[in-house]
Amino acid sequence: MCSSDLPLAAGLVRAVALASERLAAHGGSDPIGPLRDQLLERLLVLPGLELSGPDPRCPAPRAAMTLQRLPHHLSLLVSNSAAEPVSGRRLVQSLWQQGFAASSGSACSSGRQAPSPVLLAMGYTPEQASSSLRLSLGPWHNTSVLAQLPAALERARSCL
Repeated sequence: MCSSDLPLAAGLVRAVALASERLAAHGGSDPIGPLRDQLLERLLVLPGLELSGPDPRCPAPRAAMTLQRLPHHLSLLVSNSAAEPVSGRRLVQSLWQQGFAASSGSACSSGRQAPSPVLLAMGYTPEQASSSLRLSLGPWHNTSVLAQLPAALERARSCL
């Protein structure tokens, strides 16, 4: 281990400790999940938004016993009023100008100009995969994001 790795390792240890404390304080469930689900409810009433991947509001079959979606994660496909996919990258830029951090595509496609290989593997077309918007929530978020993000997303989409 290099000496410059030591602060990174210490940061990881602290992050794991904080996450463990948060889980323990909430009975083993991440408290971000309900916030994500409330945000999803508010976003899906907007026309032109579609959830990609499993719906976190629908429990996985008991036999599977696997997590269907991370509690802090939402991935949406965005289209305009003519039902045409919009550019996820341009949407992200517009949201950023309004003070929101978001991404386009999947985390493993970060920085790529091509559509997300994960979304393509899930069966979405290249146009749909290029219209994705990825939102990640953290313990620093509160219910104010529920009120602000849907309107910001509508403003951003109307500018494209």
